[in-house]
Amino acid sequence: MKSVVMLFACLTGFAMLASDLPDELKNVPEESISRVNHFIGKRVKDPESDQKVSVVMEPAKNAKKYPGVLMGVYDPGHKKVNRAVIAATRVKIKDEKYHWYKIPSLPHALDLSGDQRILIYFENWSIGCYLPKFKGKYEYWVSVRAQGPYYVDGSAREDKLFLDQVIVVKIK
Repeated sequence: MKSVVMLFACLTGFAMLASDLPDELKNVPEESISRVNHFIGKRVKDPESDQKVSVVMEPAKNAKKYPGVLMGVYDPGHKKVNRAVIAATRVKIKDEKYHWYKIPSLPHALDLSGDQRILIYFENWSIGCYLPKFKGKYEYWVSVRAQGPYYVDGSAREDKLFLDQVIVVKIK
């Protein structure tokens, strides 16, 4: 039953307009794109999100400020821990609006076997998204907004990081 619910969430979640997609995906066939919404973290109402809901994290009070936000894709099926991160990036946040970011696959990333659930994670792992057991090669896209001086230079708002959408694209 859980698989049916997840599949339904993926299929109905794709009822998005082409304008909702990152520009790089405008010409990608619909059947290659899956929206995933099995989020991890504290859900909040978010009027700045097209989805009106997001998951949010706040950095620890003593967190060291790094340039940008770390995000990655983790495959617990890898035998070697140093190979379990299959995609990663650290992006510089420009402003306090939602933007799409691609999490590029690392050179050692293999085709997904479909045996494990994959996890998209951010910074301290307190927010993210579980992905279904996909098989093959994929690109990972996330819609993220950040606010506060920890993330955005010159901001006077409270430090928070928001995730409202995840898209997985099958690569041929």
